[in-house]
Amino acid sequence: ARGLISSRWRNEYIEAKVSAQADVAVVGVKAEAVLNKEEITIKGEVGAALAHGEVKGVLNLFGVRITASAQGEVGGIGVGGNFSTTSHSFEIGGKLSCLLGGGANIKFEW
Repeated sequence: ARGLISSRWRNEYIEAKVSAQADVAVVGVKAEAVLNKEEITIKGEVGAALAHGEVKGVLNLFGVRITASAQGEVGGIGVGGNFSTTSHSFEIGGKLSCLLGGGANIKFEW
């Protein structure tokens, strides 16, 4: 089961977007690796949870886009992390859970 709430505001200089998502009975394994001249990306996640929630915010300010997210889990176990860099972006994040847990992620794009 999944629920999603989203809101957005903008003018000619700034754009802001906030969303919240909740999932029930989540199990997953994800992995990604890209290594070349234009991009370095390493991502991995494994885990299971009775309930998982995520809040994400996006801010566009004078050509720079900042995306930040926070995650929380109840009744779960898992670990994950990510690192990515390109000529126009940088991202880093991680999560850890054992019965209760959380994580955070931040990405800058220009």
